[in-house]
Amino acid sequence: MRKHLQAGWRVLVTARDAECGPPVAGLPGPLWVRHAITTVLFLYLTAANILTWGHLFGTLVAVVFVLAHLLPWALSTRSPLTAWRLAMGVLVTLTVVSPLLDFPRILMGLPNLERPWSMGALALIPAIYQAAARAPRQYRLPIGVITVGLTMLASMIPLGGRVDSFFPPLFALAAVLAGVSRSQLRDTESELAWVRQDMADEQAKTAVLQERTRIARELHDIIAHHLSMIAVRTDSAPYRLSISDDRVREELAQLGVAARQALAETRGLLGVLRAEDAGPELAPQPTLGELPGLVAAANESGPAVTLTVEGEPRPVPAAVGLAVYRVTQEALSNARRHSPGAAVQVWLRHLPDGLHLVVDNDPGADPPGEAGPGNGITGMRERIGIVGGSFQAGPRPDGGYTVRASIPLAGNTEGAA
Repeated sequence: MRKHLQAGWRVLVTARDAECGPPVAGLPGPLWVRHAITTVLFLYLTAANILTWGHLFGTLVAVVFVLAHLLPWALSTRSPLTAWRLAMGVLVTLTVVSPLLDFPRILMGLPNLERPWSMGALALIPAIYQAAARAPRQYRLPIGVITVGLTMLASMIPLGGRVDSFFPPLFALAAVLAGVSRSQLRDTESELAWVRQDMADEQAKTAVLQERTRIARELHDIIAHHLSMIAVRTDSAPYRLSISDDRVREELAQLGVAARQALAETRGLLGVLRAEDAGPELAPQPTLGELPGLVAAANESGPAVTLTVEGEPRPVPAAVGLAVYRVTQEALSNARRHSPGAAVQVWLRHLPDGLHLVVDNDPGADPPGEAGPGNGITGMRERIGIVGGSFQAGPRPDGGYTVRASIPLAGNTEGAA
């Protein structure tokens, strides 16, 4: 009970509008329909209140009462708690003032005062709804209890021997329930958005790990090749070079042992990274020289793909050639999936200090296929990052897509061509 009383005090006095959520639409449908309905209701309530209160107390009092009813509505979107407090203040004020106004009329033998509480309640409903829909969770129960309680109190006070209509409390209760339902829906949507974002982050992390594992398996062949060459050449060096110095022979033997040990550890690491149901990969890893074949195969199975090679080709490290091949392969696959029917241009520039790859596709002529989890860009960025390059990918203004990769070449370019 103490907790609820403290929440009630905060919502009445200390709570701020900044604690509330964003504005919510009070009516379904297009924006212009909501504005039209709101405008009609606003004008109707204004006219009804002016006519009723003006008939009873005169035009000046009618204007004051109308402003008192409509001011919370005007503030409800920008300042929901302030508007709700004003609405509750209007209920309390009229509850106190109405009997005072009615008593002299009874003494003078004038007709009993008929309060237009239903009109007042309708004008206050937008403020009640916005407060209930946007207030933090701990304020919703106090808002509902205070709103319904004050509305019932205002309706139950007898004036001239009669009790006012019970429709205002029903309207207020409906507004509170609608607002609380909307706030709960907003909370659910927020939690779902958080869950979706968390799942997307986890999927991205998993994609990165899977791609790095796949890259490690592919690079194993390259590393194993070089380690095997080191072991073979160090073992055969004493015989090929007619080395008779025992110290040199021992040094070469130790180098061969180290190379074979590194090869065994690399194979052991690959065994840990390989999935249990994954079979051995017997095909050799592709090289930069196989890029024309990749483009030719893409031409046979889809739209026109052109390959332009600039500069003087020269040997590049096997890891660099593998990265360029895989990035081109993934970019072509993405273009075929997301821009079906679009022409694709592939540029490969051999620069003095590296390679520059561009895969550019035009907007698709057909509707795009169903989008996947979107891990292709992550994989391409990982591959280029592993060989020390830079990667960029993004849509063009006309709806096409461009993938760019720049890879610096190390001083030792011995390896696959």
